[in-house]
Amino acid sequence: MKLSQRTVDALKPGERKTIWDDALKGFGVALSENKISYVVDFRLGSRRRRVVLGSTQVKTFAEARDEARDILAQARKGVDASENPRAGMPTFGDVWNKMLDEVDRPKLSPATIKDYEDRAKRLILPKIGKKLIGDIAPADVDKIVAAITGERNRAYAVVLIKKTINHAIRARILPVAHRNPAADMKVKRSRKAGRALEIEEIQAFGKALADMEREGKVSPWLANLLRLSLVCGLRPGEVRTLKWANVNIPRRKMIVVGKTGEREIHLTDAAVDILTATPRVQGCEYVFAGRRFGEPIVAVHKALGLVQARAGIERFRPYDLRHSAATGALTLGADVRAVQALLGHADLQTTAGYLHASDKRRKAAAESAARFGKAVLND
Repeated sequence: MKLSQRTVDALKPGERKTIWDDALKGFGVALSENKISYVVDFRLGSRRRRVVLGSTQVKTFAEARDEARDILAQARKGVDASENPRAGMPTFGDVWNKMLDEVDRPKLSPATIKDYEDRAKRLILPKIGKKLIGDIAPADVDKIVAAITGERNRAYAVVLIKKTINHAIRARILPVAHRNPAADMKVKRSRKAGRALEIEEIQAFGKALADMEREGKVSPWLANLLRLSLVCGLRPGEVRTLKWANVNIPRRKMIVVGKTGEREIHLTDAAVDILTATPRVQGCEYVFAGRRFGEPIVAVHKALGLVQARAGIERFRPYDLRHSAATGALTLGADVRAVQALLGHADLQTTAGYLHASDKRRKAAAESAARFGKAVLND
């Protein structure tokens, strides 16, 4: 008989018997005079077992069937999951590593994998990496998100947790009916468009940054990270994870790893000055060393906000330093293809979108057009 929720609901207690499901061998419903229960029958080596999964009044047909399917699958591997459902259950960290190596690494770019690993190492694994995958609760996810600064980081953490547990369900590590604790967690992310800083803003920001560095309120590594971001138009992740091994000051070049892979960047005098002034930390391969030994700077948002407040300018994101570099280069007449290569854009349209037109720039463009038109008309 093919069992379903409807057929189970129609059953009544009575003569002792078991009705087996045609669709899932070994799964059935046991009737007695007083109750009706779901059961699963399986063989483990030479031993045969029949286990009661629960009353039909307490457990739904879908829940019982999924539980039975998991028990039967584990039995084929020689594991009695009915005795202790948590026996052999891997930790969140185990599942994360397995998913990254077997599923993500073969199909995602090295830069994306590096980004995943970095965020998981900083934001997720220290909190739940050693917990059994089935024990992760919504409260655990809430605590992780609450402790993270930055909308992007919070959103990333939720996505990676959800992704890992979904993988555990697909891999039958967790039952199909398992509720993903991150399923209902939503992190609002503002979609504020990037902006390019005006020259006056850059000057005010630079002065405030220098003053705060001199006063010891901003470390030289963080100060120079922000400066290099602006001078070279780097993504926050690219500059944060820049390694000394990829910097060649005598040859005036460095290699950064971004979304589109590795790219070589020419070091201008300004970039050389910044890198030369950045202290090297023994035991740390990263140019911009963080507080943890051997690790790069983790977050810049808080310090960036303090510098902006000191400068008295409108708040901007770390990514806007990249927008400013691109807009400045394009405004001053740099070839758009060259800027595309500098920024590491796969699509030229993306580079063109970095030419931000502020009111000041629009006015300057209008004045230039007027001068050109007037000169032509006077001829």
